[in-house]
Amino acid sequence: MCYTRQAQFASRDNETFDYLCMNYNLDEKDTMNLSRYYTISIMHQLFTTHSCTDGSQGDMVAPREKFSHPAFGTFSSFGWCSEREMAFASLLSLMGYKSHVIAPGAHAWTEVEMTFHKKDGKDTTLLVSVDNTFDNVIYSPNPPSDHNNVYDRMAFAAGEVAKTRAVTVPLSARARFDRALSAYLIGQK
Repeated sequence: MCYTRQAQFASRDNETFDYLCMNYNLDEKDTMNLSRYYTISIMHQLFTTHSCTDGSQGDMVAPREKFSHPAFGTFSSFGWCSEREMAFASLLSLMGYKSHVIAPGAHAWTEVEMTFHKKDGKDTTLLVSVDNTFDNVIYSPNPPSDHNNVYDRMAFAAGEVAKTRAVTVPLSARARFDRALSAYLIGQK
């Protein structure tokens, strides 16, 4: 991760990180803790929507926006929450994080198991539940949920993993993404 971008996100989101460290006695100066927390935080902010309504945006690596609507303008979209979470969990997995898509009913989210360094030098593993449809992230010491579902199997099928590894982000998508990220970081929407 680009540490300049991480520092920019940290300046907007440090209260949540500080609270997490205080709540679980985590070492707030530990670079691994910082990297893991901000990896999840930044990726969630890039993938998330605030509801499951028409026009919710996603798929930031498309060469151009694929959809248009008079009320929403042009936008990209993942479609269903399960598609968004499969992409999110798959990408985290390729980055080395143990993640799964959880879908006990009509809604899906991602769970990630993350190890953090505590102030006493010991490690603790927290379960991070990330709902990229309803903009929610919860850290807890709970055990992982049952991830035996079709979406989790699809996200980690050999063919899907190969497709994800082969994705090349077009320059036009990178430029659009960088413009949106810069606007976000300076406080614009």
